[in-house]
Amino acid sequence: MAKPVVATRVGGTSELVEDGITGLLVEPGNSRLLANAIARLVNNPKMAAAMGLKGRQRVEQAFNLDHMVAQTTNLYRDLLREKGIVS
Repeated sequence: MAKPVVATRVGGTSELVEDGITGLLVEPGNSRLLANAIARLVNNPKMAAAMGLKGRQRVEQAFNLDHMVAQTTNLYRDLLREKGIVS
């Protein structure tokens, strides 16, 4: 949707959202930081639009079907090699 993301740094979020590039990350449990990050984007629509476009580009490049299939295939190959099933 080409929108910036405001999220907390939990789980794999930081692998998806590049802080200050595709969105803003804040520490979990801090509602004040979360509100400030949202306000920062609302008050700076140019920055928000730029982050949204960068996020869209990141998703299209890193998470497209061909890329995801290749990553999954490589994972299975690596696992089979570790088990000695293929060389």
